[in-house]
Amino acid sequence: MKYCDGVINRYGRDASIRCFLSLIKKLFAFLVLAIFLPLVAAISLISADSKIISSDVTTAIQDLETQFTENIAMAAENLVGTSSEEMDKLAQYNWERLSFHLAGQVADFLYDRDNDLRFLAGALTAQDDPKTLIDIFRQSKTRPLTIAPQYRFDHDSQQWVALARPAAITPAARAAQNRENSNNFSSSIPPFRPRDMAPIYREITILDLEGNEIVTSSDLGATGGSTKGPTKGNVTNRLDTFAKAEVYFDQLTNLKPGEIYVSDVIGAYQPTHMIGTYTADRAAKAEMEFAPGESADAGLENPQGRRFEGIIRYATPLTRNGRITGYLTMAVDHRHIMEFTDYIVPENTAQTGTDDNTVMQRQSLLAPIKDASHGNYAFMWDHEGRNIAHPREYFISGFDPATGERVPGWVSADQAAAFRLSGEDDFSTWLAAQPPFTGQTRTKTPNPAQIKSGRIPLDCRYLDFAPQCAGWHQINSNGGYGSFLIYWSGIWKLTTAATIPYYTGQYADSRRGFGVVTIGANIGEFTRAGMAARDTLNTSLGQVNASISASLRKVATDTSTVLMKFQNQLIIVGALMLIGVVAITAFASVNISRRVNALLTKAAEFSAGDLTARVNDRRKDELGRIGQSFDVMADTIASSQDELADINTNLEKMVAQRTEELRESNQQISDSIDYASRIQRSLLPDATALKASLGESAIIWQPKDVVGGDFYWHKTIGDRDYLVVMDCTGHGVPGAFMTLIATSTLEQISAAVMASLGRWVITPDLSDLMQQLHDGICAQLHQVGGGSESNDGLDATMIAIPHDGSPIEYCGAQMDIFTVTTDQTVTRYRGGKTSLGYLNDGVPLNLPVHQLPLEDGLSFVITTDGITTQIGEDKRVSYGYKRLATCIEDAEDNSPKMINRAIMRNFRNWQGSEERRDDVTLISFRPQRQFSGRSPE
Repeated sequence: MKYCDGVINRYGRDASIRCFLSLIKKLFAFLVLAIFLPLVAAISLISADSKIISSDVTTAIQDLETQFTENIAMAAENLVGTSSEEMDKLAQYNWERLSFHLAGQVADFLYDRDNDLRFLAGALTAQDDPKTLIDIFRQSKTRPLTIAPQYRFDHDSQQWVALARPAAITPAARAAQNRENSNNFSSSIPPFRPRDMAPIYREITILDLEGNEIVTSSDLGATGGSTKGPTKGNVTNRLDTFAKAEVYFDQLTNLKPGEIYVSDVIGAYQPTHMIGTYTADRAAKAEMEFAPGESADAGLENPQGRRFEGIIRYATPLTRNGRITGYLTMAVDHRHIMEFTDYIVPENTAQTGTDDNTVMQRQSLLAPIKDASHGNYAFMWDHEGRNIAHPREYFISGFDPATGERVPGWVSADQAAAFRLSGEDDFSTWLAAQPPFTGQTRTKTPNPAQIKSGRIPLDCRYLDFAPQCAGWHQINSNGGYGSFLIYWSGIWKLTTAATIPYYTGQYADSRRGFGVVTIGANIGEFTRAGMAARDTLNTSLGQVNASISASLRKVATDTSTVLMKFQNQLIIVGALMLIGVVAITAFASVNISRRVNALLTKAAEFSAGDLTARVNDRRKDELGRIGQSFDVMADTIASSQDELADINTNLEKMVAQRTEELRESNQQISDSIDYASRIQRSLLPDATALKASLGESAIIWQPKDVVGGDFYWHKTIGDRDYLVVMDCTGHGVPGAFMTLIATSTLEQISAAVMASLGRWVITPDLSDLMQQLHDGICAQLHQVGGGSESNDGLDATMIAIPHDGSPIEYCGAQMDIFTVTTDQTVTRYRGGKTSLGYLNDGVPLNLPVHQLPLEDGLSFVITTDGITTQIGEDKRVSYGYKRLATCIEDAEDNSPKMINRAIMRNFRNWQGSEERRDDVTLISFRPQRQFSGRSPE
């Protein structure tokens, strides 16, 4: 009330009464708005909407009937889905087992060839007429091969049509003749596949110790895909081998008696003009001649195409009295390998019978002709991931018969673009350097240039638009088998992989064995039975739906009655609640208003400046705790006023003192770095000594910061001058520390060499010196075998300049050197791809050493990557070695001064306003032709 008393003092007693009444009115108004009005509104709404609610319940029941019907249909679908999932798992298990079984059959076939080779080699030891023996042996070793049916192309239907239709097949019995066998009785009819016995070996030869074919039984070259004739030759000459692609004799010379050599699949690649079914309409649309015979065989998609002819070469030494006298080789016909998978068809049903009597019949696992048109087929990969068996034979990896080089695998448009940007000339060499099985995703698109050329063999290592390659490779990594589902060509496919467990020769040390058998199948083929079950289930559940609908309508009637009774009860309860609320509110309002006024009064006094004003309310209810909190707040504010005055007094002094300390600290750091720069510069080689060694020279050394990680070192040891240019980890102070470690290590190496070899003695090989520098840095930083807290090192170039005018030697670790002739011809010599230092397992570096002829007027250029990695202001790409070489060619002449001037002018224009990324070191020199005769240091 003191707050309202303050109003009396200022405005009069009437104003105080109005103040008190105002609080009471507000409290009543709040209670009316919060309780009375919502309660009345709720009762009114329930009363007004009772009939609507009753009607809505009826409508909801009707909707529920409809939803129940829909849910029944959904339940049927879910049941079918669950059944389909179980069928898919069963199919997955069965196809994994089939893949495993096929892989085992292929391995058994290959191991039989081991036995044939050992048997024939033993028989030839005591044979006086080897030619007759190997002829008889080759003719006796046969195995059945499928005879592909003849097809013609029907231009009216744009389809391939068999020339001779197979005889009508009587459908298998659908019911068991014996009633006790009738439970899930099933009978299938395998399709007729005409087969003929064919020799397993295309060639058997005996070689002498120089690789000459001294005895030959062969039909290689008798048909169109081979370039090897039946005449004898020398296999050390690749031109005398099958498809000009065999280079195996050097490996034979390393065989011990009884050991076996086994080659990869060798054969001439067969290109294609069309992927998929070869038709006249598609040929016309592509504006090319309809010539299916000029493309690779693709089974039912192109039955007139050219077959892939391949061999697998086996060889073993021939011995007499324990000595190797020659070698026996056997060329296995690759068609026998393809026979295991070419005719596998993982489908569930197919149409059989005549045109007028067509029935659905389970199909055999084997088809009479290869067919990849529906995406259901089997194929094989070799141990590297190259395709060696496929219904579309243009996918089989092979060799260019004109050059004997393997045709590179099909890649994505992204991979082809990366090759073009690399600046490399040979695609096969560039592709072999790329990491295999990386970034494979179906979101990438195939390279259209390879499609246009018709040369699209599959090499899973680089087939980066086919992610299943990585899956097969993972399954095959432990020599096992497995499968997975993948969305491919618009459908979900089950694909399996099983290792071919053959471990002879080059395959002995790999768990991947000879290669992989894979099967791809459309999983939709296995869910047809579930669809029929869904229809039957819907009929049964419809009857249940009618019964439940009647029950729901009774629920609607009962709900309407209960709702009306609830409405009447709610009105009575609401009236009683309203009377009670008004009475309680009237009593509580007076009490609460009085205590609130007391709080407001003390707050007004405190805000007016009376810091001693306190409520002193000790009651335990909410208003009492508010008053106690106010008193605590007042005490805290009063105490804080005194502390704040002291803080404000001392704050300016503390700020000024800290500012001075920071200024002095920054000055000390700056002075220390400047001093370190003077120390680092003082360690650079003496300019006079450098000129005596390098001849005419120009040197640019520009740290990115005051000190840097680039450095160069010079020393005369014996009859050679040594120059080392290094780019250490990082730049600034960390890089400078690394240059000190590297320089110290070089000084220790040079001292040790001079102490051990003496004066005027040839020093060790550059590769050995680089190895010593690498080992020394790793030892100082404890970076051998793990456990080190650092992982630092450097890139470096080391050159040795003999005093007698001999060729300059160069050895690089991630750093190159350029030579420039007087006619501005630039040559780049590449260093090794390994840096020095860093965490390692102690494996020797084996860096290459180059001999650089010391021609008249020849200049040399060495630079760290501070130039080549700099980002340009305009194009936002790095400067690069290609641009550097072009800049050197465009210099006024090949003098070191003009070369450095041209490089730095072009480099600064390229950099523009872009921030410098790294330290820059550029050394160009043109040495004298002959050593001047000075004494070694």
